[in-house]
Amino acid sequence: MDHVLSGTGAIVLTFLAGAELDPVIFKTKWKEASIIGLAGFFGPFLGCTAIAHYVLHWAIMPSWLLRRRAFDDLGKPWSTR
Repeated sequence: MDHVLSGTGAIVLTFLAGAELDPVIFKTKWKEASIIGLAGFFGPFLGCTAIAHYVLHWAIMPSWLLRRRAFDDLGKPWSTR
């Protein structure tokens, strides 16, 4: 039941954040918004990857949250994975 409530809360929060955007201002400031959005995603992602690899001594693939098998399965139907 908790996962249903948390999923609903995430959807509502995302909707409210999008509802507060002013389309006129966003059209003029789309470059700045894109830079902040990309930095807000890639900064923590790359930071956690570096910590996992260099501090926690994870191998490269797991530190990037990848599995080697995921690349082997590309293009195969779901029934044969």
